Amino acid sequence: MTRFEMINIVGSQYNTENIENGEFSYAVALGGVANLANPTHYKLDIRFYDEATKTAVLIETKPRFRKTDEPQLFAYISNEQKLNPAANIIAMLANTANNKIKVWKIVGDKIELLSDRAIKTMPEYVRYFVKRNKNDKTTVLENTSQLNRILHDNGIEEKLRSQFVGTCLLALKNGLAYQGLETEQIIAGIKSKLNGLLGDDAQRAQKIALLDSKVLTNQNVRTMQSGNFIKLLNFINENILPYIDAESHEGQDILSYFFTTFNKYVAREDKNQAFTPNHIAHFMSQIGGIHKTTRVFDPTCGSGTFLVQTLSQELKLCETDAEREDVKKKHIFGIEFDENVFGLSTTNMLIHGDGNSNIYCASCFDMEQWIKDARIDLVLMNPPYNAARSKVNRETAALFGTSTTDPTKGLSFVHYIAECTKDQKGRFVTLLPMACAIATRSGIIMDFKEKMLEHHTLDAVFSFPDEMFYPGASAVACCMVFDLGKPHPAEHETFFGYFKCDGFEKRKGVGRVDIKNKWAEIEAEWLRLYLHRESKAGYSITKHVEASDEWCAEAYMETDYSVLSDEIFIRTIQSYASYRVLSVAPSMAKYSSMNFGNSNSLETKPYSLEDVSWDYVKLSDLFTSIYKANPHVKANLTICEFAFENSVPFISRTESNNGCDGYVNADDVFVEEGNAIIIGDTTASVFYQPISFTTGDHIIVCRCSNLNKYNSLFLRTVLSLEKYRFNYGRAFKRDIVINHKIKLPVKSDGSPDWDFME
Repeated sequence: MTRFEMINIVGSQYNTENIENGEFSYAVALGGVANLANPTHYKLDIRFYDEATKTAVLIETKPRFRKTDEPQLFAYISNEQKLNPAANIIAMLANTANNKIKVWKIVGDKIELLSDRAIKTMPEYVRYFVKRNKNDKTTVLENTSQLNRILHDNGIEEKLRSQFVGTCLLALKNGLAYQGLETEQIIAGIKSKLNGLLGDDAQRAQKIALLDSKVLTNQNVRTMQSGNFIKLLNFINENILPYIDAESHEGQDILSYFFTTFNKYVAREDKNQAFTPNHIAHFMSQIGGIHKTTRVFDPTCGSGTFLVQTLSQELKLCETDAEREDVKKKHIFGIEFDENVFGLSTTNMLIHGDGNSNIYCASCFDMEQWIKDARIDLVLMNPPYNAARSKVNRETAALFGTSTTDPTKGLSFVHYIAECTKDQKGRFVTLLPMACAIATRSGIIMDFKEKMLEHHTLDAVFSFPDEMFYPGASAVACCMVFDLGKPHPAEHETFFGYFKCDGFEKRKGVGRVDIKNKWAEIEAEWLRLYLHRESKAGYSITKHVEASDEWCAEAYMETDYSVLSDEIFIRTIQSYASYRVLSVAPSMAKYSSMNFGNSNSLETKPYSLEDVSWDYVKLSDLFTSIYKANPHVKANLTICEFAFENSVPFISRTESNNGCDGYVNADDVFVEEGNAIIIGDTTASVFYQPISFTTGDHIIVCRCSNLNKYNSLFLRTVLSLEKYRFNYGRAFKRDIVINHKIKLPVKSDGSPDWDFME
């Protein structure tokens, strides 16, 4: 970089040369060599000085600087401190052969080596010395809880809190005057601040009108007593803002968490709202390969979680204000159909430093050309899973038939956006319900899976925590990653991650929280497995798939049978024995001597799991009959807690008490014969039923002539290891049970070793 370029970047108005060749002589400035603090070096290449803030920027240029050049620079620092004892100093070695620099920050006797990689402007260097807020996540979380109580006491309803708090925070961050004012004046001041922040934004009027109508003119806000309004603003100003340094990446994260905490109240209001958790958005953006030059697009941006995450990460990678401005104005693109939620995204982006200029309130299906012109590198998306006809394009609406909600479960949004953005050959990282991943039969979802693979490569699929959206939508979601504009290769192996445990725990009132601070380590491991495409038992596997295959790790990971031990079998027996004791009432004594199948009365002797060969056995080869039980609706039955004369157990998908959810009169229900293994399809709970029973819905019954209570308890133990594969998003349904394989003790001919199991 040339000397001329350096002067132009820092600011020529701050350049203070005082000798003919454009250098700065400390001897001249101090009135002679005798007055220098260090006379060995006193002619500095370039010196800048801002009189208003007493900030000096010293640059010594070299073709290629070395460590041995540092004493020369520090001699200039000594002389600068002699010239201006109170000055804040930035000192730099800069190459003229390339753009490499090495920068120090000096305040008094404190010297700090910075990580700067580019020369900045004088105003940017001045900010290095401005006292900044302290990041304190714990304090912010504690005060957020108290703030929520204050909002409740002032009648601010839950669904409004996120918008209201965000709007107040925005105005306070930007110097809102409110002390001694009436409520009407405070509201006018907030509105004025918002006007100034949106500047020449293309949709400025619409955004201001929305924030005005949804927040500022809300009756509960307008009628709040001025004293209470001032106390609320004081609380935010004194107990939230001082503990968030919005200029730092850590502060951005705390700000996101603060804002997301109030978004949860919106989710609670509408159980179908699936707001993407902040940490999941961070992981997905990392998977997308975020960089400071990445042009990011979320076509259903909701409250702006993906956009805030990518904005924050790109800004972190920027060196200069010019780069940051470029990111804010040219790299962040979003569309949101719902006006209420659109207001959230606008506020959220403004709080995090703007980047809202290219966010529109519209339907993505109406903005095809705008999307194409944006030249998108990365799409991050969490589409509606049950959109109404009015919110999709005509082609998709025609597929609804008699359904009232989107039969594609959001895949139509994904396919449409992928086609709009494929020419840039970027990446597409999207959340979708598990239904989109497990569809293997011909149908609408299968059609869209085929369409996606025609033009795009399925690079990865991650199975995420079952209750990820709590307290909002109950959908079980997975994350799909596509390389756009590249047809799915015939031998390409897709990475499948079983990423169910993120370390977060449910907490009343705030949703899922990283209480034990596990997430950073877990995310790093997830990223490592993906980037190395490593197969790890219980976590990940790679496999080639087509549209007709399941797209999830659960379908392909191998179960870890090494965990089987005497202790696990003993727990199975203890659980079963507990149920049998509780289920036998005095009037049911006759059942205690009932013959539970054909026992071979084998010799009792010690057995070891290593005494036999193990191999995979298909369940349809193990059982002669696998069928869905004839169900009864529990609410239509009279259920008793204990067994009584002529009663049978009512078996449901409950995890406890051997699946027994009470007892009903046998004359009132369809009765199944005993000596059967039952499976709850959505919970994958497995139990052995020794006596006659009846069931609720979603129960699979497995039978064969070899079953008795001993080998059935063995099978129950092994089958229970498969539980991780199934949930409400991917149920253990009959067609899956029939084709599923488990590892069992086998004889030399490969048939199940029933005697060993018994």
